[in-house]
Amino acid sequence: MAGVVQLFTKRGQGPARPTASLTVGSYNTVQGQAGISGSADALNYSLSTARGRSDGFDATKTGAIGHNPDKDGWERSSVQGRVGYQINNEHRVDASLLASNLESGYDGSATTDDHNHHTLRTGNAAWQGRWNADATTRLQVGQTRSTYETKPSFYRTETTLNDYTLLHEQKVGGNVFTGTLERREDKLFNPATAFGAAFGGKRHQDAIGLGWRSDFGDHGLQAHVRRDDDSEFGGKSTGSLAWGWKFLPDWRVTAAAATSFRAPTLYQRFSEYGVASLVPESGRNVELGLRWAAAGSEASLTAWRNKVTNLIAFGSPGACVSTFGCYENVGRAQLEGVTLAGRTALGGVVLRGSLDWHDPRDLDTDKVLRRRANRLASFGAETVLAGWTVGAEVQAAGLRYENTANTQVLGGYGLLNFYVSKQLMKGLSLDGRIDNLGDKSYELARNYATAGRNGQVSLRWSL
Repeated sequence: MAGVVQLFTKRGQGPARPTASLTVGSYNTVQGQAGISGSADALNYSLSTARGRSDGFDATKTGAIGHNPDKDGWERSSVQGRVGYQINNEHRVDASLLASNLESGYDGSATTDDHNHHTLRTGNAAWQGRWNADATTRLQVGQTRSTYETKPSFYRTETTLNDYTLLHEQKVGGNVFTGTLERREDKLFNPATAFGAAFGGKRHQDAIGLGWRSDFGDHGLQAHVRRDDDSEFGGKSTGSLAWGWKFLPDWRVTAAAATSFRAPTLYQRFSEYGVASLVPESGRNVELGLRWAAAGSEASLTAWRNKVTNLIAFGSPGACVSTFGCYENVGRAQLEGVTLAGRTALGGVVLRGSLDWHDPRDLDTDKVLRRRANRLASFGAETVLAGWTVGAEVQAAGLRYENTANTQVLGGYGLLNFYVSKQLMKGLSLDGRIDNLGDKSYELARNYATAGRNGQVSLRWSL
């Protein structure tokens, strides 16, 4: 409904380059990282590992269901790697791996020390062929396995996702055409618990997408269409159309319209918090933007409206076995707003900021969607003093509502953060930051705690 974020491990280049870092901070937090990357002839590689721990702070507040006045810390370890080989000028292959383990405390019972354990394993392999200067094909396959388990109150969920993508890009004159074939296979298994019997489910989704983009003088156009076929919910077509116009050397206006579709996950339907009768979301979005950029300064104004039918949200308990809340469909929702952002430099000080006016509303009840603020703002300033990079940032949010009836108010808040950094010598740098300098007490969800004043110092080295 709002796009996809992909994270890629950086490709190694040049001679072997080792790196390392050590971070210490509040709540007895200690984190370390080490890695190496480089390339040799047609081969490139990168490998890194990290480990950290923290005593944490109490996850919930007095009055929360199951509140236990203990510290809820965490331990985390991970390893990730990437290797690539340039077969010849036209073809290359890549493979990547990520494995992580996280154990953290939470408050589920007032009398027990509750912990959860989360593991993630993901791997990808890809081939890319460049047939000529105008044609490129890429094939990628990947698998992600994750488990989430709690103790001493037992609950476990196991998820496996298989993804297959074939993408071709073809340039014809000033036009760029793309074609995409995708398949996604989703499996979920929940062993039996005190709350219910064991469950296992699976489904798949096939998709085909076509795209086109081109420039016509100062104008740019792009259009995309996509067809998804879900094994449980059937077929759905979506598309988008976008236009941009650079009407002056420093000014650009953009407009876009799109439709969207998202099926509920197996977890949202069949986990402890799931509701089997959930149906897919569908939406219509329009956006207008105006941007100015010149001499290192920039400013933008963006207005948007997104109307969603059957929005999937986390709601009140009752429809599932959990007493904390359940996933639900909101009949008709509208999210509209305006964002103003800018960045400039004055007298050696870099200034940046953004303001969001947002109205996330349930059109059936005319109530604000729960846990969503109507106003958001961020401001920052950074400069160099005696060889140190020094910066400050302010984050602010208006009030939000905990419940769909808008009777439980979560107050707005403002946070002040401060950071410094300095290169001590070639390859060695020191970073430090303090978050929530004013020790502001605030909530993003009712009776769930957030960090008070906290800081950290990091030493980073690279050859």
